[in-house]
Amino acid sequence: MSRVWSVHPTKDDLTAALAYGELVTVTKGYLFGDEVDDEQLPAGLIAILDAAAERFDFAEDFLLINGDQLQFATFVTMLARRRWEALHQSDTFIPPIRMLRWDRQALGYFVVKLP
Repeated sequence: MSRVWSVHPTKDDLTAALAYGELVTVTKGYLFGDEVDDEQLPAGLIAILDAAAERFDFAEDFLLINGDQLQFATFVTMLARRRWEALHQSDTFIPPIRMLRWDRQALGYFVVKLP
C-alpha cells in the first residue's frame, strides 16, 4: 500500500492526502533555532530522517510538501541521494520522487515528480 510521508505532525486537515495512501509522520514536530547545534541539525533528528528515507518506496510512496522547511529539505536531500546511489549501482529503473502539493483553487493535492 502506498504511503504519504509528512516530515512532522501538522494541524492542517490532510484528509485529501489520504487518497494517495496511509499517512506516515516522520518526526515529532518543528525544529527550533535553539535546537540547531553548530549550524547543523541535531544528530538524533538526522538519524530519524535517514531511517525514514531508507523505508521510502520510490515506486509506491509520496512526500507531502508541508511543514518545517529544514526538516523537509533534509529529507528530500536524503531521498535524492538514496535514489542517485541506487541509479548508479543498478541497471534497474528507479522511479522519481513523487511529491504532493496542495492546490488552493482545486482544494486538493496534485502529484509533482522530481527527476
